[in-house]
Amino acid sequence: MSAAKHRRIYTPDEVSRHNVQEDCWVSLFHKVYDLTELLAENHGALARPILEAAGTDLTSWFDEETRDVKTHIDPVTHL
Repeated sequence: MSAAKHRRIYTPDEVSRHNVQEDCWVSLFHKVYDLTELLAENHGALARPILEAAGTDLTSWFDEETRDVKTHIDPVTHL
């Protein structure tokens, strides 16, 4: 996972254009990350939530204070 390096400020619209597996950016706590390489190396059910959220802000997935990932187990997939 690497921070997007071309500019220091990206608008939500700019991030939203990077919404496919071959070009996947997300924002998290006001930073933009290029997850393209991560998705190229990891396929399947565990990568699916990231791919489905490509081009969006993932801050809501994390606790604001601790920055730990919020946990949830899907009742259907058990993931």
